[in-house]
Amino acid sequence: MKHIKEIWALSLLQALGAGIVVWLWSLVMINGEHWFNGTPPSALSFVTVPLIFIVTATLSAGAVLGYPLYLAFHQKNWPKAVALLGLTIVWLILISTVLVFTAIR
Repeated sequence: MKHIKEIWALSLLQALGAGIVVWLWSLVMINGEHWFNGTPPSALSFVTVPLIFIVTATLSAGAVLGYPLYLAFHQKNWPKAVALLGLTIVWLILISTVLVFTAIR
């Protein structure tokens, strides 16, 4: 029973971590026009935006896949790794659905 609670808590933390990283990226994309404004666009914007995207992709993938990959390959605990990854994806779907429907209203 302890393992089930541990997996649920870890999956929720992983989903929240990935969600926060993606939310911060969306703030950059929404406000990027104001932050990187210039005519013609500056070289800084051509370098900064892709770098921020790369960091965001790495952090979000690490938040979702990091510990399950550790469990699967280092500890050889495939059932726990698959359960953790699956529950994290379920949490991400639930959080996204709630956010989308609250934004629509």
